[in-house]
Amino acid sequence: YTRKDIQATYGTAFPASGSSWSSLGVGNASCIYFVGVPVEGYAKAIKATLPAAGGITAMGFYSHATGNYRLAIYSDSSGPAVKQWESGDTAAAASAWNTVNISAGTPTTLSLSAGTYWLAWQWNSANSGPSYAAGTSGNGNYLARTYGSFPAPWSGGTSSSEAWSIYAIYTAPSSTALGSSPNPSTAGQSVTFTATVTGTGGTPTGTVTFKDGGTNLGTGTLNGSGVATFSTTPL
Repeated sequence: YTRKDIQATYGTAFPASGSSWSSLGVGNASCIYFVGVPVEGYAKAIKATLPAAGGITAMGFYSHATGNYRLAIYSDSSGPAVKQWESGDTAAAASAWNTVNISAGTPTTLSLSAGTYWLAWQWNSANSGPSYAAGTSGNGNYLARTYGSFPAPWSGGTSSSEAWSIYAIYTAPSSTALGSSPNPSTAGQSVTFTATVTGTGGTPTGTVTFKDGGTNLGTGTLNGSGVATFSTTPL
């Protein structure tokens, strides 16, 4: 038997300076939970460090109320600098993480090098929207402006101490090694496949899909060492 293909995908949220990780009771564990208050009439940003180069897949924003918001990512140069990506006008669900896929914004794909960036937001409602339940402040910046498309570049901002619920998800490059036992095997014999996934962004998490060409054989969950297994008999 020859294994022809394997896939592994995993995502990691990267936090802003001064933030802390916590497990949230809103169905989205291992995300960033900031203190924050909503402010209409401003574009606001908080500094975040991307630990490894990778493709950004989504941004998330936690809201306690309904309202409209926009999200963006800027490069860093002693404050927000060049706009890398922005979402369109998005309606927020109350008491929920609101996720915007990068593919729904401009540009539709985004790959960034490791380094410091700014996660930016605008809120278009007098309702109390952003989270203010837990967390610590980080390096912030803000601009007074009418709600709409983010400025490019960001200029004239004022430094501040900011903290609120926002995060970005990235997928770091990974490599996968596959093994099987017993090897060789005979027809009808049970075989266990072991996939070991390594990545530049730390130990990968998620699931591995084992395939025979275009046919899915099954999946395995990566453990704390980045290893997933799958056993099957009908080969």
